[in-house]
Amino acid sequence: MQFKHKIIPAIFPLFKIRNSIFEMINLSQNQRLRAMIFHDISPRNLSKFSNQITHLIRSWEFITTEQFVRILSGSEEIKKKVFF
Repeated sequence: MQFKHKIIPAIFPLFKIRNSIFEMINLSQNQRLRAMIFHDISPRNLSKFSNQITHLIRSWEFITTEQFVRILSGSEEIKKKVFF
């Protein structure tokens, strides 16, 4: 397994703690845009993928390609946590 595949899961809990602290003291920004590409999902990882999507649906509002383009062009503002 590559080093990056070992280090990312190891440091992820630290980022979760950091984000929780920022939210408690109101330093987090509720207006965020995240874009993610999932590719090459093997059949044995479909359950993990499904869990990730379920978590994202609970935490973020999914947007369309048209909304994404408008946000990038500046004609639409990000009003909450959006995911593309």
